[in-house]
Amino acid sequence: MKKNYLNRIYRGKVEHRYGFDTAINKSPIEKSLYLFLEGLEGDQCADSHHHGGVERALHQYPLEHYAYWKEKYGGDIHWGAPGMGENLSSEGMTEETVCLG
Repeated sequence: MKKNYLNRIYRGKVEHRYGFDTAINKSPIEKSLYLFLEGLEGDQCADSHHHGGVERALHQYPLEHYAYWKEKYGGDIHWGAPGMGENLSSEGMTEETVCLG
């Protein structure tokens, strides 16, 4: 039986990058912090229409998916967490093993 692991927690602040305001660049958290209904303490959101809020408080992304992006685009890009702006980096927690709701 494969185990599911939470590898790391990340949060970020809004900054102007890539030609627009974004909080996709996250940093690892090494301390305890509070999880509100709207998200992690100190994690900001630049586009509250499409991100954040009670129904989208956390972004979980499995490490397994980075192999797909590396194969598809390759190059000198580091394909690893938190490259998709995730708050929760996981292993074994994919669409096949996680059920929301």
